[in-house]
Amino acid sequence: MDLGRYDIFGQKEMALETAQNNRRLIAVRWWWFLLIFGIVTATTSLTSGGDETRLRQYGTILVLGLAFNAVCYLVVRLYPASLRFQQIFTVIQLALDLVVVGIVTYVQGGVESRTTVLYMFPILASALLFRGNVVLLAAALSGATYVLTVLLHYYFQKPMVPFDLLLVPLIFYPAVFFLLARVAVYLEHLKSNKVREAAYNSFLSLIGHQLKHPASATVTIIDAIDHDQKLMLDKNARHYIELLKTENENQIRLIDNLLESAPQPRAAYQEDVNVAAVLEKTATRLAAANERTDDLSKRKDSPASAIVPASSGRLALAFGNIFDNAFRYSKPGDRVTYGLTVKRSTVVVTIRDAGIGMKEEDVMRQMRRLTIEGIRGMEAGGHLGGLGLGLYASWRIIHSYDGELDIHSSEQIGTTVTITLPRKDPHE
Repeated sequence: MDLGRYDIFGQKEMALETAQNNRRLIAVRWWWFLLIFGIVTATTSLTSGGDETRLRQYGTILVLGLAFNAVCYLVVRLYPASLRFQQIFTVIQLALDLVVVGIVTYVQGGVESRTTVLYMFPILASALLFRGNVVLLAAALSGATYVLTVLLHYYFQKPMVPFDLLLVPLIFYPAVFFLLARVAVYLEHLKSNKVREAAYNSFLSLIGHQLKHPASATVTIIDAIDHDQKLMLDKNARHYIELLKTENENQIRLIDNLLESAPQPRAAYQEDVNVAAVLEKTATRLAAANERTDDLSKRKDSPASAIVPASSGRLALAFGNIFDNAFRYSKPGDRVTYGLTVKRSTVVVTIRDAGIGMKEEDVMRQMRRLTIEGIRGMEAGGHLGGLGLGLYASWRIIHSYDGELDIHSSEQIGTTVTITLPRKDPHE
């Protein structure tokens, strides 16, 4: 699911936001006209040797530009809640900006490089207000306006400039406009991604905390029903209660994965944990939940006790995600083997399945936090599997205790997950 396609704003809110963008565009244009045309007018008056014609031309452009901007300021406030009006008015503003820079280009003849600086305004403004394809269109229109203005000036004014000397600016400057548009699109893309990811991160944290309470309350209710002797539950009723327990445990595990995957995960609380006991209990629970108890196998060389500084609940979540994947992506009858080895300073947990396995790129994806761009990439690639939230949460938990989680997988052969955790100091 591409969360980036959805918008919480209605038509009125979008219209008000567009109106705000139009006002920002107008505010920037005040500075644009005053600085650019003011400087050009002042410079011309000093360098033209009293050429009143050229000075009058630039002064007229400046006055008309300021008047045009004032009209825009008044018009944009007439219908602030009309989305269509605000969108059309934005396009009109950008079109008139191109007309203004075209007039300046015609007055100067289009051969001076300083003229081309004026085309940056409509290109950058469109980058702030529109998507990439519109920015590229603005760049194309800027290039076309420049070329057309220079050709018209050459045709009507017949300057003493050979036409072959005009070919370079006619090709070079439109190319510069296009390059500027690509840079603007790239920078705006980075900004949009940053905003989108911030919203996505907030969504993960919010939805996880909001769902945690009712899910936990459901556990209490189910247990109360299960242990209420007055209800006299029959065999079928208790079967359904067990199904509810299993589904509720899955729901809580998914919520915990959301919380672990949030930008600010839970604090790495530590206690002395018998990782061997947590591993065995989690393996048995997940095997029963997936109705694969007969397929579960424990290595005979696994010790019964191995103490690590961690949290039993978070380790159970990390192991549970791995076991759930092992059972989910293997067929009934395929063995799921687990065990651990105690070394001098570490405890090594191994969980191996004989399932469908993964490609190398899928293994890399599973070890990264899911992002909006990641979701789009999976959709584009036709990926039909899970989102990888569980394995990433497991990796996050293990690393919070200075451990390592490695995945080795081969398609149609199986997957081996190796977890290395630092031991509690054996000399204590």
